[in-house]
Amino acid sequence: MIRTALSVSLLAALAVSAQARNYAPQDECAELEGADDFRAALATAVAMRDREAVLQMAAEDITLDFGGGSGREELSRRLDSEPYYLWREFDALARLGCARSEGGRMIMPWHFAQDMGEIDPFEGYLVTGSRVALRSRPSLDSRVLARLSWIPVTVEPGVEPAGDFLAVRQPGGARGYMHSYYLRSFVDYRMVVERRDGRWAITTLVAGD
Repeated sequence: MIRTALSVSLLAALAVSAQARNYAPQDECAELEGADDFRAALATAVAMRDREAVLQMAAEDITLDFGGGSGREELSRRLDSEPYYLWREFDALARLGCARSEGGRMIMPWHFAQDMGEIDPFEGYLVTGSRVALRSRPSLDSRVLARLSWIPVTVEPGVEPAGDFLAVRQPGGARGYMHSYYLRSFVDYRMVVERRDGRWAITTLVAGD
């Protein structure tokens, strides 16, 4: 009985530990040869909205969606056009870290390459900030239930967004509302950069699953 109780307690502790894991952006790519120079050049090109520079950093056959969208010409079109406006996505990805794959590729954002447990990717969001308010109602002047930092949450099924707020549940079961500005879907845009003909190139920039 004691052994069983200890086992249950240990499993519970491990579950809490996994739920409490912090997914703040990390940089695993700095040691890859030429990675820092590539990312610095990309950041400059994006900040300057230098279309030609960005296109030259992309592979000719860059994948842009799962329905056949690909290539530099399509990337050029999507940089400025809604609903894509990929300049915005490049800006966001630059702040979210970089993971290094076993094959030596760069994957951004960093958290996309991490294990988020059994959370349904289409219901999961990452809180992208420190001490972000989980509120009792969808209002900035409502009571703060908790302060969450860089952890996964899930959207409440069947509860429609209320303005800029989503109904979410934090690890452990507490529920409330969080401003969508601080939430990023698990299946939002991600970018893969790999070596092509001796140089780094963006080979994938997609959202969805």
